[in-house]
Amino acid sequence: MTWSTNAAAIATVTTSGVVTAVTAGSATITATVDTKTGSAQVTVSAPAPLVVDPVKAVNDSIGPSGGTLTTTGANGVVFTLTIPPHALVAPERITMTPVKSMGRLPFSGGFFGGVDRRQRNVGNAAGLRSRSIRGR
Repeated sequence: MTWSTNAAAIATVTTSGVVTAVTAGSATITATVDTKTGSAQVTVSAPAPLVVDPVKAVNDSIGPSGGTLTTTGANGVVFTLTIPPHALVAPERITMTPVKSMGRLPFSGGFFGGVDRRQRNVGNAAGLRSRSIRGR
């Protein structure tokens, strides 16, 4: 079986058929086996609006010996990011910012809490773990 997309700028597809959104728009994903084909239209929506709370942001330079960042969201949820020893090869300035709200959530319970921890070299560092603990 082979997989293809007619719009790789919108959605890509792996050789095993896993589709990944790239940007908002539409793409057709096609599977082919011998002389038979099947296609599906995929619509990628714009990302949900994310509103952060920069007043509660924390940052620190964490190096190869590891470290921890902790912040509390407006709703009392405590977020802790632990970077274990040897997960980073050089010191990195890491910022963790609580999220106030996130639009278009696909569930009815509303937004509980989250943090924005976008960082150039940290996102998937070996052994990186984060946890949240309910405050209050």
